[in-house]
Amino acid sequence: MNRTKEFLCVILESGKYSYESLFSKLDLFFLLDRLCEEEYLELSEKIKKKYNRVGMGDADELEA
Repeated sequence: MNRTKEFLCVILESGKYSYESLFSKLDLFFLLDRLCEEEYLELSEKIKKKYNRVGMGDADELEA
């Protein structure tokens, strides 16, 4: 597990950040190539589960 993924897991478990704030951080780290696509998808699922948003479509899915 890379350090960025570890960091994001720790802040997710802390419960100190909102859903939107966590996704902003996740997107930024993905954009900067600090996370691979597999890690991004795994962490996004964890965030959705933590905030009971499983099954809710992302903006891209809603446009389709």
